[in-house]
Amino acid sequence: MAVSKELLAELAGKLEKASAGLGEVTQKKMFGCQGFFRDATIYALVWKTGRIAVKLPDDALREKALALDGAKPWKAGDRVMKAWALLPEEVAASGVKLKKWVAAAHAAAIA
Repeated sequence: MAVSKELLAELAGKLEKASAGLGEVTQKKMFGCQGFFRDATIYALVWKTGRIAVKLPDDALREKALALDGAKPWKAGDRVMKAWALLPEEVAASGVKLKKWVAAAHAAAIA
């Protein structure tokens, strides 16, 4: 499934907005996509399939994210990436909902 560069840029913009005010945020390319970091620890990214992923090392929190309708584990090829959840498109479209999950992932990046 081909995803437009425009969509990927739009999702990166949403992640940037959701990360605003969280402190110590940097961005760089990783895994062929835009990664968001707190210090040197990645906490979120825009995956090449046009989805936002957040890193939630806490099992209970990750399971809560994965229980959202449309959420799924992040896979790179056949490999399931531990601690990661692809957020539903509905969450990515909602600034408030996205901010909640991005803030949780950002906080976990230094835990």
